[in-house]
Amino acid sequence: MQSSLIRQIRILQVAVLVFSATTAALCINLFHPLLPQQTFNVIDAGRIDIREKNGILKAALSNSAGFNEAYRAEHGGVKFSGLMFYNEEGQETEGQ
Repeated sequence: MQSSLIRQIRILQVAVLVFSATTAALCINLFHPLLPQQTFNVIDAGRIDIREKNGILKAALSNSAGFNEAYRAEHGGVKFSGLMFYNEEGQETEGQ
């Protein structure tokens, strides 16, 4: 019984050590990334949203299917693709 308890404590100690090391590595990587910033030559996407840090949508680059949401979808949709800008309230302000 006592040897079983000691073995369980050892396993728990190893698990805590592994989790502590993993947490430390993730914290270090948060402030000093191990990998360089990613760059891309080509990105295939139906829609790309540009957001502020607080999550407010500021712009959207999209194909025609990505612009057919909510109001536009109910009223026949659109057949263009392009760049749409949004104001602070998240309403469309203008597009290109």
